[in-house]
Amino acid sequence: MILALIFTGMTNLFARGFEYDESMKGEIEAITCIEAFEHFVNPIEEIEKMLSISKNIIFTTELLPNPIPKPQDWWYYTLEDGQHISFYSSKTLDFIAQKYGLKYVNLRWLHIFTQKRISNLQFKIALFSHKFEFYKLLVRFRKIRSKIWEDFEIMRSFLNKEYKKESSKLNCNK
Repeated sequence: MILALIFTGMTNLFARGFEYDESMKGEIEAITCIEAFEHFVNPIEEIEKMLSISKNIIFTTELLPNPIPKPQDWWYYTLEDGQHISFYSSKTLDFIAQKYGLKYVNLRWLHIFTQKRISNLQFKIALFSHKFEFYKLLVRFRKIRSKIWEDFEIMRSFLNKEYKKESSKLNCNK
């Protein structure tokens, strides 16, 4: 997501110090892009920027169902806030990978563009562990829980405070 912020010109508010720098060229083994592809205005342009840094992109996004659902019938459109603006089928992602000479693999919402050959055994192991959701066993026995909602609340609170500060500055300047 940090690289996605850089590509889209957004300000990195949450992970300062982890931004990409041209001096890192050739050192980046893979880029992870979590829940960002659906926010790209120009997906091909953004993907090309990432590929100029690494030929391995690991990303998450929901695949567009077939048949394509009506807007009111698929939650991932996020009509209430309009933030999801690009949607992909596995056929589309496979086309993009082929366009750049890459291989494409996916495990439901987890996708990989890579130059590397992923063996059938590696893929089956990954698919098997995903299918049976072994992470749920870790959650149950290790008492691990997701921080997504908690992090969301922290970020929303932070952004609301920043918005109020900016608004008060604007009101003071009138």
